Amino acid sequence: MPRPKKSQALNSKNYRIKHAGTLKEKERLRSARRRKQQKSEATIKKEREQGRLRYQAWCARQKAAADAAVPEPDAQDAYKTKQATSRALNKARDALPRTPSRRQTILMRLVQENSLPLPKPIVRCRLPDEVIMDVTNFFLRDDISQCSPGRKEYVRVDNEPIQKRYLLMSLKEVHNLFSRESGHIVSLSKFCELRPKHVVPFGNTPVYSCCCLEHENFKSVCNALSQVTRLPAYSSDWLATVVYCNPATPRCAVGLCDVCSSSDSHRIPNPDPEVLEDGVTFRFWQRNEQSQRMEQDARAVTVDTAHKLLLALLPKFIVHERTRVHQSAAYRDRKAALAEDEQIFHFDFSENYTCAHQDATQQAYWCQNQVTIFTVAVYRKSCSIMLALVSDSTDHTKSTVSVLLSYLLRRFATPGQRVRFWSDGPASQFKNKFMFHFTELACREFELAELSWEFFATSHGKGAIDGLGGTLKRFAWCEVRTRNAIVQDAEDFVRVVEKCDIDCHLIKKCDIQQEYADRFQPALLAAPESTRHRAPVAASSVTPSTRPETQGLPPGQPGSIAMQLTVGCWALVNYFGESFPGQVEEIKSGPEMEWKVNVMVKSGGSFVWPRRKDSIYYAAEDILTILQPPVPTDSRGHFKFSDF
Repeated sequence: MPRPKKSQALNSKNYRIKHAGTLKEKERLRSARRRKQQKSEATIKKEREQGRLRYQAWCARQKAAADAAVPEPDAQDAYKTKQATSRALNKARDALPRTPSRRQTILMRLVQENSLPLPKPIVRCRLPDEVIMDVTNFFLRDDISQCSPGRKEYVRVDNEPIQKRYLLMSLKEVHNLFSRESGHIVSLSKFCELRPKHVVPFGNTPVYSCCCLEHENFKSVCNALSQVTRLPAYSSDWLATVVYCNPATPRCAVGLCDVCSSSDSHRIPNPDPEVLEDGVTFRFWQRNEQSQRMEQDARAVTVDTAHKLLLALLPKFIVHERTRVHQSAAYRDRKAALAEDEQIFHFDFSENYTCAHQDATQQAYWCQNQVTIFTVAVYRKSCSIMLALVSDSTDHTKSTVSVLLSYLLRRFATPGQRVRFWSDGPASQFKNKFMFHFTELACREFELAELSWEFFATSHGKGAIDGLGGTLKRFAWCEVRTRNAIVQDAEDFVRVVEKCDIDCHLIKKCDIQQEYADRFQPALLAAPESTRHRAPVAASSVTPSTRPETQGLPPGQPGSIAMQLTVGCWALVNYFGESFPGQVEEIKSGPEMEWKVNVMVKSGGSFVWPRRKDSIYYAAEDILTILQPPVPTDSRGHFKFSDF
């Protein structure tokens, strides 16, 4: 049977595949000829002049090298023929020792005795070990590279799997930052050579998620405008180039500069009038009002509209970038200056591990359990500890977080210590009114000298704990994939990962529900400010002996005022260092009596009831004094207290 005839398109495709190298070389030559034809006379004349100068410099270098060279002795002056020279050379060679080291010694002595010039040794400037260590540590900083949380994102270094870290900027930008901060003189090529093997360049970064909304939108608009205007493309030093003073001062970076702090005196160039109506395209993230989901859409607008959008985004972006830099620097400084009685807990939720099976049936594929992994890094002055808390509860809210943090404090904290929490700032998990209230309760319960909770800038809380979760999930999946283990729930996961060097502890869902039952009262607490990045609570600030309002009480009776209260009385209560008047609604009796007070808020020179009822339980030491009932000042719900 004859073979079917191939189509012309298929033949052309096969030809291009077979002769890809030849076609590519021809296209390169055509492009070179095309570029040469498109050059202007001025460009050609300039290139010829540059070539002539380069040739003159090369000739000068060749002449200098020839003048510095030592002239070789003319063999014909000592020997009449080449044969005589060869015979003498062979006799001398046969007389030399056979050992290479001894032969070299004899030759060197002969050279010295006859005053012949020796070749100059090649001197190479080697970097000190301290500088090499500084370069390596700089690459591993969390604001320079981020540890990948994926279980497949690892490389083998000396046959050991190490989680990958992806650079957040180009190698040239990293080199500029290192030179500016450290002051060491290291060439770019040597700096790139010292990059650790598990630190991947920015160009090889895969599909990345969990990025910052502020940075992504601002970079997208900025890069789109840089293609048609004189605005520089976004880089790590964009603010220092465009917004801050020239040269920038330390006050500019913290927003204290009188010139550039308001961002009104920026140096963003205005677009040229002839390009104002040109179109630019960029991608922009925004929340869908109907579905309440974040969506990315492609916008095609004029240069004028994009420029106005950039100016509208600039003030908020400046504050966000300053916060990111300040919090990252504070985190590094805290770790570097830890005291003996101080600890830092850096924690976050890793992506849940899906309990998949090797050779799973179709029915099992659609009903897979998930395991919560809470990764923690504990930093002390003498050591650092990496651990993970594993749970079958997939609820990443205040109930789970409070129980997990209580376990950490029971295990690592001792009375009188100073503990600092560091985390990202998601409102659903950490940065909310319940967690702020938890810090006060935990400080009392564990008798800490100080307990503070500090937050990174939004979406910038990456660190070593991200790689910790990926390492655990990779180890568990390798065991499942090789059919050495079966992971169906949290208990199986902990049992499997016990073989690695990372400490894992199981906290069951039933234990979380039981411990959380009495931790928070079902009352409304004061919501924290969204821009707040630190929630300090010191043990001395929650004891009544340090409050001016309670210094006149008899010793040992801090709650004598609270004991005089009954339901319906008015009192002044303390909440996180602020005083609020309110009415007692309920008194809970027991070993630790508590008073439920419905408080009012200040409005100008008077007080009003808040829109949402603010009624919580207060301990005896939080009752400051008894007040007379308020008097209404108008018909709009404003009240005044005669004794407050």
